[in-house]
Amino acid sequence: MMEHKWTKKGFVDVMKLGCASLLIAAPWVFGFDVGNIATWNAWLNGGVIALTAVAALVHEAEWEPETTLGLGLWIALSPYIIGFMQDATATWVHVLVGFATAALAAATLLVDSGPKRGGISHLFRGFRSDRGHGQ
Repeated sequence: MMEHKWTKKGFVDVMKLGCASLLIAAPWVFGFDVGNIATWNAWLNGGVIALTAVAALVHEAEWEPETTLGLGLWIALSPYIIGFMQDATATWVHVLVGFATAALAAATLLVDSGPKRGGISHLFRGFRSDRGHGQ
């Protein structure tokens, strides 16, 4: 039997799955109008985030944090882009869950120091404070 070693990234992926579940359940929990664009947006985007979170949990999906960051920002801004901001409850749910998802994805990008990604340190490779001084 294989044991799964939990990592910080795995915990964040489970939290993203929780955000996806909340977004999928939001139309029932918060009483969105059935058939409303906000309802379909919540179901569709919640499902996509759930699939990306599962992909990250099952297999080290290198593309997942950037994809989830984009999805989170889309979800947060979608009430204004698609035009359902007149439904205050749906708007707040999308904004809060979207920014929470984006923040979790950004945290993954900042702390992931695996060999493929390199974390945020890859931005500073080759930069030295003594560069150009006395050489």
